[in-house]
Formats: sequence, C-alpha cells, structure tokens
Amino acid sequence: KILPPEDLLTIFIYPESIEILKQRIMKRGQLPAEEVDRRIESAQDEMAHMDEFDFKVPNYENRVEECVERVSEIIKGRIHGKGIN
Repeated sequence: KILPPEDLLTIFIYPESIEILKQRIMKRGQLPAEEVDRRIESAQDEMAHMDEFDFKVPNYENRVEECVERVSEIIKGRIHGKGIN
C-alpha cells in the first residue's frame, strides 16, 4: 500500500559525527577495513538526503535514551495532532 505524502512521517536519525560513527562500527566487531569504509560511505550518502525528512534527530554517543525519547515525542505529536518541531 502506498500512502500519500501527507500521511507519512519521516524521521532521520543521524550520528553526531562521521568519526563517532566509524568508532561505533569498529566497536561492534572485527570487520574488514573495506566493510567499515563501505558503511561510512553509505552513511554519508544517506546523510546527503537528510533535508528530505520531516524531522532530524541526533543519536549522541551514550545517550540513546534521548534519541528514543525525541522520536517518541515526534510520533506521539503526530498521532495526537500536535505541531511538534
């Protein structure tokens, strides 16, 4: 089913920096350098489209709860018809 644009809510969750993202990826396990580079390049490509989203939410290191809370506020605001920015 394809929803009309006015029924969609898009949220882009982004890292505080590419360097922090690279550190996070490397902490997850033993990935080949080529895979890490591929993931970073993919993230940069995705971040180039950030302005196409309704909301942008940073995901700061060691503060995932804040990110989750903000996303929750945005969704609840849409559900309850509040104009959340």
